[in-house]
Amino acid sequence: MSGAVSGELSVERRKPDRLAVHIDESELQLPDGRRIFVYGAVAAWRMEKARTAVAKAMIEHGVQAGTEFKWSSRGGDPVAKAALKEQVIGIVASHVRGFLSLTDAGAKNTAMLNALEQLVAFARAEDYKSIAVAYDQGALASQTVVETELRRRGLTEVQALTALDSRDSLEIQFADLFAGAFNYVVRAALGGPSKIVSVYDESIGESSDMPLDFLFHTIFRYTLWGKAPELDPKDVDSWQPEDMYLDSFGLGIRVHATLTESELDAVRGLAKFYQGCMH
Repeated sequence: MSGAVSGELSVERRKPDRLAVHIDESELQLPDGRRIFVYGAVAAWRMEKARTAVAKAMIEHGVQAGTEFKWSSRGGDPVAKAALKEQVIGIVASHVRGFLSLTDAGAKNTAMLNALEQLVAFARAEDYKSIAVAYDQGALASQTVVETELRRRGLTEVQALTALDSRDSLEIQFADLFAGAFNYVVRAALGGPSKIVSVYDESIGESSDMPLDFLFHTIFRYTLWGKAPELDPKDVDSWQPEDMYLDSFGLGIRVHATLTESELDAVRGLAKFYQGCMH
């Protein structure tokens, strides 16, 4: 591996000139009552395989075809819903490049602009010529205001901005689950509760208990844009576990919210993802 910034969406086909991204948002409430917008953006790839995997998961869990996946939803068996959600989140992690932007709650236009600025930085780093963005209805207050500000800031790569109903877009649903899962991870890191779940590991044939926030963080360890570990492929014996982390702080995870130093340190920790073998 090199120390280059990681960002390729797929090794199976030539990278297109236009980056297609879907955005949804989640709201995080800190223990002291402060609120933060968590904007999740996903650049999806191999979506036909993703749709097939999602359809199979729905059949396994007895969920009706066409059901919308939302981080927060009402009705149904909570145990079955949680199991299906965790399975689909695993599918999301395997089929997207992810971006997270944290902004003080209140101004959705500002939060959206922060997310778009992050995407432009990625596009420029990875030589995409343009970005087409679809967002869930309600993720911004005024598209006209946002488009005007994009032009003022010179963020010309964003050439399409479209509102979608999440019921009609699996990619938007993926963005919702991505934002919701990291909302949970960040909240736990900043003092919130995290339930314990039992996870079956096929590689060792055993189940183990772990905090749900740890599970989500592990699932997404190859998903976010970040700086890859600097490892010499010719000297594998020199590799140490502490050297094998991808750092996404300032890249795949950006903080615009007002946080204390200890809270910011916690998020910096979350932005590091172990890239080595987990066993």
